[in-house]
Formats: sequence, structure tokens, C-alpha cells
Amino acid sequence: IPSTDVTVTGSLVSAPEGIYIVTATLGVCTSADSTSATIDAQPLTPVAPLLSSVIQPTCSDANGSFTIENYDASYTYVVIPSTDVTVTGSLVSAPLGTYTLTASLNTCVSIDLSSIIITVSLTADCDLDGEENGTDPDPNDPCIVSQPNPTWNLLDCDEDGNPNGTDPNPLVATAINDGSYEVLIRNSITENIIDNDDFLLGNLSISPVGGTYGGDVDFNPITGQMTYTPLDSEAGTTVTIVYSVCNDLTGVCAEATITITVLALDEIGEIFNGITPNSTIGENDVFFIENIDLFLQNKVEIYNRWGVLVYQVEGYNNNDKAFKGISEGRETISKGEQLPDGTYFYLLQYIDRNGQAHEKQGYLYLTR
Repeated sequence: IPSTDVTVTGSLVSAPEGIYIVTATLGVCTSADSTSATIDAQPLTPVAPLLSSVIQPTCSDANGSFTIENYDASYTYVVIPSTDVTVTGSLVSAPLGTYTLTASLNTCVSIDLSSIIITVSLTADCDLDGEENGTDPDPNDPCIVSQPNPTWNLLDCDEDGNPNGTDPNPLVATAINDGSYEVLIRNSITENIIDNDDFLLGNLSISPVGGTYGGDVDFNPITGQMTYTPLDSEAGTTVTIVYSVCNDLTGVCAEATITITVLALDEIGEIFNGITPNSTIGENDVFFIENIDLFLQNKVEIYNRWGVLVYQVEGYNNNDKAFKGISEGRETISKGEQLPDGTYFYLLQYIDRNGQAHEKQGYLYLTR
């Protein structure tokens, strides 16, 4: 009681708003009234939020915003998606994206009536790379563009000192391997090793950082040239020099490898056939055979004008084994004596690196 719009299904009673009591009957007998039960009025569904006043992000503010036009402080508003979204009263601040809102009150939730899109300005150039946001693959990265343009060409994205427009690798500072160069033993080689790198001359430092080389290497950061003088022991081998080139203004560096083949000599050099032992100028003190020390399988014999052997040695090296105008050798005459001025005859025999025998002979002039 009352019974209008009331439905009884087993033990369950469904009824609209009101105050109710229940009695039970059996035959002609009726029970006393039950305690009363109160059904509250149906709660109201919150009004769906109306969204307006969209402000898109700017180059200085990555977030946009919009307003809940029919804002009600008694509602709880839920923004979907909610990452990095802030709701302050009727103002919603959000990054790029598409958003919907619902309003809830107690257990009732509104429908999501409309959506809002936050996007970047299509005509602005936020990263100042010369390309508008609308076509820029990444509007916040000046080094990423859909295609090069005059503004982007002037940038130096990899900070190697070479602007994008002339840099073969504008996003990554790059040094290219050099060689293979060749140098003859007892000589030096000078090559420009920067021309094929991304780096431009000026404000550079170049230094060796590794490799198999053992000789003397020098880098000129002004010209970009490398000079290498190999060790005698490197003859017939290939050496590598790993170098680092750096832009001193930015600290950006790259590494590359230089490959040099050191050529061995096939024969000795010049034979200097004048000797002036103990001269005041200190020159021509010994019988000098250029590069003979690279062919230590050798034998030198010296004869006077009568064909008498006055000097003989194996392993001639221009140093401790060298003819200085003194008779030496197991079979020479007057061993240890200074020889007189005059014309002598030399005979040189040596084996090259390929095992081939060579012989040279000629006149030698001794003047004290």
C-alpha cells in the first residue's frame, strides 16, 4: 500500500518513488501492517558536457585547451584519454590528440556527446627548419624535414662544422677510410685525408688513436694532410693508422682508417765513390753505399791499383762495418794500417729480398 505501478515477483517488490507498507492475507485473515519502506526518487543523469573555445598549441606551448561550456561544479568530469590532461574548473588543458568527456554525479554518467581535436598549427614552423608543421615529419625537430630546403641547408645538424646543404651525411658526423696508399721504404708519404670526410678545414684537431703502424705520423689540421715515415722493419708490409678528427667548437668527432703499403727496395741506392777520412767537415769519412743496411746479405771487397785486396767484410752497413781508408780483412795486407791516397777498386755483392744475387763494381777515390 499504495499499489500503483507496484509489481510483486516472489519476494521482490518493484515500486516507484513513495512510502510503502505490506500486509499478508490467508483466507479471511489479514496480518498486521509491516514497517514502512521508502523508495527515493530516481536520480538525474548528468547533462552531457558541451565543449567549445578550442585553443590549439603554439610553438612555445605544446598543450592546447578547450572549455566545458555547460560546466557544473557538482559533476565529476572524466577526459578520455587522460594522459597529461589537466582539468581546472571549466578549462581543460591537453597535448595533441582527440578527446571526449563524460560527466558523473554519484553513480550516474552522462553520454559523451562530442569530441575535441587538439593539433599543431599547420602553417607555423615551430622548429624553424624552413618547413611548415603541416608537412614537417617532426615539427619539433629541426633536423627532420620531408625534403631539404634553403633554411635547413644552412643548419649543421651533426655539428661537424659542415652545413647540411654541403654535408654528404648531414645527420651523422662521418669520416671516410683512406687508402690504400703506397710509400717506398726510407721515404715519406703526404696525403690529404680530410677531403673525403664530412668535416671542413678550420677549428679541427686530428690525432692518431690506433692502428698497426710503428713509424712516425704527423697530422696538419690546417691543411688536412697526413705525413707518414715508415720504419725500416715495415718494408714489404701494410700498416693502418686509425685517426680521430674533431670539430673543436662542438666537440663532435669521427674516426677513420688510413691504409698504407710500405714498399721494399729491390736494390741498393747510390754508391758514393769518394772518401776523405778524418776530414774537418766530417763528410765522406767512409765509403757510403746508400741503403746497403737493408741488404745485410752482402760482401764488400776493395783492391788497390795493383789488384791487392786491402779491405774485405761481410754485412757492410756504413757504420761499424765500413771502409774508412784502413786495411782490414782476413786476407788483406798490412792489416790495420792507413792506406795511402789513390785510386782503388771496389767489388760489391748482395742478395735482394727475393733471393736474387747482384754485383756492382767500380773505382773508389781515397783522399786524406
